[in-house]
Amino acid sequence: ITGWMELDMHMGGLGYRDDIRLEYIERHHLPAWNEDAPRLLQVAWAVGLMMHVMRLHASAHPGWRIVSHEALCMDPPARLAELARSVKLDWSEHADERVRASNAPGTGYQTKRLAAQLPAKWRTLPPSDVRAVVEVLAQFPEMARWLETPELSEAHG
Repeated sequence: ITGWMELDMHMGGLGYRDDIRLEYIERHHLPAWNEDAPRLLQVAWAVGLMMHVMRLHASAHPGWRIVSHEALCMDPPARLAELARSVKLDWSEHADERVRASNAPGTGYQTKRLAAQLPAKWRTLPPSDVRAVVEVLAQFPEMARWLETPELSEAHG
């Protein structure tokens, strides 16, 4: 969410598309788009919707690997190598070096970030914003389960 806000990423009209509304929002009783909500909460809504849709489709494909961003950030070279092997892809020394080199300070559209800082970055928002984002995300079943993890409960509890 913070990345989307920093990069001023757009949601591709998710909130206005009838096919999205009918197929996912209404069918799965998800919260409706609020065009009057602050941008932060619109981004939170879009993230919640996309996570729900991705999990929904993944559940129909037992062979798909689901890996959280947080898990990948804990030790990117090891976790990405493990992920590559799990889907029968080669992991080279060059790939390892590229991942290690990208674990550095970066901004904007650079492909460098300090991975260990990324999972908690949303917690740097003002407390009232964190609470508002949590309220939006908690309305999506997949995000509600994610928010119930002990680390996240402590952060916004």
